[in-house]
Amino acid sequence: EAISIFKKVNEETKKTLKYPCNIRKITSFSSNEYLPIEKIVTESILNLTYLDNIIEFLLKNKEKKYLTSHLITINTLIYKGEKDMYYQYKQAQEDATKIRNKLQDNKLRTYEQKLITAISLKDYNKVKEILLHLSSVAQLPIRALIPLCLDFEKNKNLAYIFINSLGNKEEHSEKIISNDEEVK
Repeated sequence: EAISIFKKVNEETKKTLKYPCNIRKITSFSSNEYLPIEKIVTESILNLTYLDNIIEFLLKNKEKKYLTSHLITINTLIYKGEKDMYYQYKQAQEDATKIRNKLQDNKLRTYEQKLITAISLKDYNKVKEILLHLSSVAQLPIRALIPLCLDFEKNKNLAYIFINSLGNKEEHSEKIISNDEEVK
């Protein structure tokens, strides 16, 4: 299974993971400390363990969204449901983009922070409640809510993609789920 996952990781993701992640900005340490992302991801794939903890850690840092998007892609492969979930991931990304374009920045940051806090604390009911409220405020549907309500643990990557896309106005956020090669 691990070999199959390694084969599905695209070249852009490999290049992104090659460099350690400077966590000084994330943790407020004065010295330069780095996370060996490539090593962490490799061990995770070999052991078929999820990258949830590192994704949640990086979601808290708004400067690392590009790296987070690649980790979500790999986490999706590890969860094994990637082929069936491709369109749901795309919908989650589109819904977040629509909401991001409709709401003011300060409201978006507030909702994004609430979602990150709730998902980090593993309070999945709170995540669903916040998503419902966000949908109501924006008066736009969040299609990821249905699978999340049915089985949050299995569909957790939908929440990660939504949160990562919600607070990211840069164009590389569109690459989270961008082509069928990643999910074949």
